[in-house]
Amino acid sequence: MNFSVIIPARLNSTRLKNKLLMEINGEPLIIHTLKRAMSSHASSIIVATDSDEINNTIKSFGFKSVMTSSDHQSGTDRINEVINKLKINDDDILVNVQGDEPLVDPNLINNIAKAVETSSSEFPFVSAYKKFKSYDEYLSPNNVKVSLDSNNDALTFSRNLIGNLVINDFQPKTIGHHLGIYGYKAKSIRKFCALPQPEIELNEKLEQLRALYYGLKIRLVEHIGNDMIGVDTLHDFNNVKKIITSS
Repeated sequence: MNFSVIIPARLNSTRLKNKLLMEINGEPLIIHTLKRAMSSHASSIIVATDSDEINNTIKSFGFKSVMTSSDHQSGTDRINEVINKLKINDDDILVNVQGDEPLVDPNLINNIAKAVETSSSEFPFVSAYKKFKSYDEYLSPNNVKVSLDSNNDALTFSRNLIGNLVINDFQPKTIGHHLGIYGYKAKSIRKFCALPQPEIELNEKLEQLRALYYGLKIRLVEHIGNDMIGVDTLHDFNNVKKIITSS
């Protein structure tokens, strides 16, 4: 199986300034993400950024980086510019890994790519989820929820509660904690990015809702490996730093 990892990387994060360049063990956060992605079976890894500082940092560590516009509304829109610049073939498989996921599981990257490869859809679109470990984790607005149908395709996503689950019987079977990793073919990205942003995407600030709004199915792969902690806050960063420095 041949696939590439593309990592959209925006410097101006809203909740934690310049987080991708914050250092752990002398290396920027995004370099830790790149090194984890390198442990997957990806044939190439590319960073898509709008920042000269990130671009220069990536290249100084020997990785490939492509400069993109600062006007993109989502990571997939940024990736679309890269695949068009590099003239990537429609049927090439790509996995979108977030730059602030330094604990991303290489096996999950491989599983996402495999799900795209074996999909029967003309425009495959794959993502991942894990089971909620606690009721408090389910309640947190920082954790995106996904509702699944009988085929493990997404029904909807939200930062708000889905299903109104209660603590006394908290055993969700069709509602999971969405993980921000995506797999698709290049032609799926081109189709997705040609679609205007619907109101629901703008309201929730979740790009995957654009796909559902226009009838594109998103297949969800369950992740049962090690915890992946995305860095959105200083608290997240300190937790990740403890894990990386102790490993």
